[in-house]
Amino acid sequence: MVKIYPTAKIICDEMDIERANYIGDYVFIYLKRLVMGEGSQINAFASVTGGGELIMGRNVVVSYGARLITGTDQPVGRYMSDSAPEEERYVVRGTIFLDDNVFVGANAVISVNRRCPIIAIGRGTVIGAGAYIDRSIPEPNLVVTPMQRLRFRPRRIV
Repeated sequence: MVKIYPTAKIICDEMDIERANYIGDYVFIYLKRLVMGEGSQINAFASVTGGGELIMGRNVVVSYGARLITGTDQPVGRYMSDSAPEEERYVVRGTIFLDDNVFVGANAVISVNRRCPIIAIGRGTVIGAGAYIDRSIPEPNLVVTPMQRLRFRPRRIV
């Protein structure tokens, strides 16, 4: 059974959603293509934007408030706004691959960019809450922000 909350907004040219998937409250999706493997979910207040592609394997969790950005529009001229002439803008439409059993923590950001228009997150990778990812991550891995590393103090066992 696929559950999509009525408050979710989905603008997508092509969707391939398998069974047992979940798209939560106030999720915003604007993509060219969305693929969700069996048992995957996008939780409340997450957004997947940019007009590119998101391909999720099986049992992938995109947690609350996470941002997956599949496209960027970067000014390369003198203007720093979308009103810049087309020749002074660099538009990237990319792809984010989340392999099987990936967990994207709350308020984490995964963003394609000029140097890395295709981002692949390896099987079993856990991306910590609030992390910023702008490149591919091999499998399996644990990615946390510098702030999270500072808070963790291992205990000595005597």
